[in-house]
Amino acid sequence: MPGNVNSRILGAQRNRPAAFGRHAPEPFGSDVTNFGVDPEFVAERVLGAVRRNEPYAFAMPPDFLAGFARRFDERFTALRAAVNEGAVGPEVV
Repeated sequence: MPGNVNSRILGAQRNRPAAFGRHAPEPFGSDVTNFGVDPEFVAERVLGAVRRNEPYAFAMPPDFLAGFARRFDERFTALRAAVNEGAVGPEVV
């Protein structure tokens, strides 16, 4: 579950073949790097999660991660409770 990653993915559409659809304008201008975490950080988080057999890898800056993980856990817990109470079907979770 990465957030913003310092990559050039937003500029990759310049290489998109015309056969795959229209060429959209660049949404963020020419400099879209350095607004997230480094790809190496994401790789370390993912590899660590795989080694620990964790179902999720939160690859976000540490100062943002604690609040995000808490909100994610709260929402997932609420969904599980709703399934257990029969308020929604298990396909929702």
